[in-house]
Amino acid sequence: MRRLLNLLVAVAALGSATVCFADLTAVFDVSISRTSAPGLNLTKGGPEKTTKSQLTVRLGKDYLLFDDGEDAVLIDLHSRLVTNRTRKDAKYSESSLLARIGFISAEFNNRLMQAGLLTKLGVKGDNPMDKVLTEHLFSLRAPGSAPLKARVVGMTESWQHGDKPLLASETEGFQLTAEETQIFLRFLRHRLGLHPDIIAACAKRAIIPNRMEVYRYDMKVEHDSLRLVNAQRVPDSFDRKSFLANTTLKLEGITALSEKAQSLTAANFQAACARLKSDTIAQRDADNTFEAFLLFMEYGLCSDQLQPADLASMKDSIQQNPDCLKLFSCLMPANKEAAEQAIKDLQTLEARTKRGKRSLKVFRANNLGQLGHSDEAKALFIEVLTENPAHVGAWKDLGDLFYNDYEMATAWRCWDTGRHLLPTHKNFQPVYELEKKLVAKYPEFL
Repeated sequence: MRRLLNLLVAVAALGSATVCFADLTAVFDVSISRTSAPGLNLTKGGPEKTTKSQLTVRLGKDYLLFDDGEDAVLIDLHSRLVTNRTRKDAKYSESSLLARIGFISAEFNNRLMQAGLLTKLGVKGDNPMDKVLTEHLFSLRAPGSAPLKARVVGMTESWQHGDKPLLASETEGFQLTAEETQIFLRFLRHRLGLHPDIIAACAKRAIIPNRMEVYRYDMKVEHDSLRLVNAQRVPDSFDRKSFLANTTLKLEGITALSEKAQSLTAANFQAACARLKSDTIAQRDADNTFEAFLLFMEYGLCSDQLQPADLASMKDSIQQNPDCLKLFSCLMPANKEAAEQAIKDLQTLEARTKRGKRSLKVFRANNLGQLGHSDEAKALFIEVLTENPAHVGAWKDLGDLFYNDYEMATAWRCWDTGRHLLPTHKNFQPVYELEKKLVAKYPEFL
């Protein structure tokens, strides 16, 4: 008998170890209903658009994959890359996972700020930025937030905020190990959101529920109904190349420009910087002071190697050149009126140079950005990068514009492109610090 028990324990341990290193696959029948009317008073009824699909989810230690038959999203936790694949046009796009988390963080804090402002203004009725609903939408907790409590009736656990349902979930389902539970929670955060208290309750249940009814409140009300069809453990054999088989990268806009820059090797980039420096010296030696100064500035923003000594030989000629003096007055305008005048002066100065127009466009774009004219500023940066994709400084500044406009995926695309060319460029230090902060503050999404 003892021998038999030992054998059974050994078999059980072997099975447990196998599960630990397996991936999870789950198939859900999904129905998503969205109200077409704005506002938060509606939870049911009203004009709705309903879509039905079957969602296949594959969850591994370092990746999440959601596929509804038309669109598939792969979140690679190791490379921190999000890939969206569309079956219809056989295209895929890529963005940084940190961009996704950056948006969640920034938008969450922005909505909390707006909620507080609306409360101070005495707005009556539903607050469209309600704190609890915002926590539920982004799966983040606000400072000083009161805990939510669940109600269990029979085999259903439900969560509600006032008269608004948040989640109704069956208490039975596919049982998970502790490790698998943490992987499943990542899926919930990235795919459904869910209030942190609901996530904590899901962790205790340690199951994939047989059924979930999820309500989310944004400018519209979304009701996701998920019914578990099948769940199983499969060998860890996921292959990214197979996932992207017979598809091509969607090349448009910033992505096409970025790919051109990222195709540059280290040798290509260094050669481009060397040409800029050579052109600068040639213009300096030909006494074309303004031209040389603008090329020096471009070289410095690309290579991050411009030193004061590089300009020492031109000091006197720069101080005596009226175009250079006019440029200096445009670089750090003290107020709105000065910035507007600087934009006009920089545009006028473009007629005074053949090779230095890119630097003037960068300075003009930065002034436009400071005044809130981001579309015009972006267009100028794109002109510069189309001519010189190795312009690291322009990639950084363009990314900043997209970040300030909450277009996080494009912001990180620009920053990552610049860092591909020169990862040590000091202009990117704030980006590295931002990423470090996001990783430390939101590990549950990684």
